[in-house]
Amino acid sequence: QDFLFQLKTTNPQTPINILSVGRGHWKKNYRLALDAMHALKQLGLAFRYDIIGVSGEEALLFQRAQLGLEQEVGFVGSLPFNEVQKAIKEADVMLLPSVEEGIANVVLEAMALGTLVVSTDCGGMKEVVLPKQTGYLVPVRDAQAMALALKEVSELPLETYQRITQQARAFVEANHSEAQMVSGMLGLYKRLMLEGPDKVN
Repeated sequence: QDFLFQLKTTNPQTPINILSVGRGHWKKNYRLALDAMHALKQLGLAFRYDIIGVSGEEALLFQRAQLGLEQEVGFVGSLPFNEVQKAIKEADVMLLPSVEEGIANVVLEAMALGTLVVSTDCGGMKEVVLPKQTGYLVPVRDAQAMALALKEVSELPLETYQRITQQARAFVEANHSEAQMVSGMLGLYKRLMLEGPDKVN
């Protein structure tokens, strides 16, 4: 099974397209992600960061304004399965800034679709995100390290980006069945759509 894998044929775009998917729960740590985006902006890197599953959350809206990131950061509400999958495939980076996580379905989905993952070293993520082999792993609650990892990804030669994403895809294929992947992601999308971002794991 090819998991609809899409090998990117161009370098990460400028601005680099960064994506997160999930509810606005504190464990997802989007406040850290915004701090990392602020650090990234100070490093002079052009980027776009969107979070699907979060919209209108006052604390994040306030933080985005405080950091002057209104032009770079977007909060997107619930989207249907195919639109979320399309957004993942079009992103240069799937960012997981969580402080607690098992093995995130959205990371497996990104790996299967050919989008490079940058994740915090939380929970079981180090079992799937092998540093610079299947993605990038950064310390939990370290916005500067996250920003530097994102900058490094933006500067990767195309062949290196492709090698990492191909290795990530091979890892997912070897260790996770397509049925498990589809079931996990459909469950996530269904909860995002039907229950709203504030109630979804």
